[in-house]
Amino acid sequence: MPDLFEQAQDCHWLVHLSCVKIYIDVKQIWSRCQQNCIEGGGMPIYIALTSVSNEGRKAIKEDPARIKANNREIEAMGVKILAQYATLGQYDFINIFEAPNDDAIFKVAVHLTGRGVAQVQTLAAKTLDDFIAATKK
Repeated sequence: MPDLFEQAQDCHWLVHLSCVKIYIDVKQIWSRCQQNCIEGGGMPIYIALTSVSNEGRKAIKEDPARIKANNREIEAMGVKILAQYATLGQYDFINIFEAPNDDAIFKVAVHLTGRGVAQVQTLAAKTLDDFIAATKK
């Protein structure tokens, strides 16, 4: 197993949810967050942990491309999808979004859960530097 701390220095993070370990290459996301912080006015980042219902699993099995159509619907709401991962364990998908405000992400959460095919836990996220700065205020 590679040294995780060396990997982290190269902007790779280890996400551990349940018994699932996933490396996520976040160079592009991190770069975007840093640029937004420098320029100011960057959009907030949200992480959605999604569990698909049995009905949702059937729908995915029948039409896996439906996931991409769902992504287009989300982006039409003004929310940018920064990264998406299908996972094993407690959550079936991890999505990282950039949204203009909480209202936009609430709209996405209702969209994702409104059909009864998924449950979503949405988390607001900050870069570590932003977190440290916020705690100093």
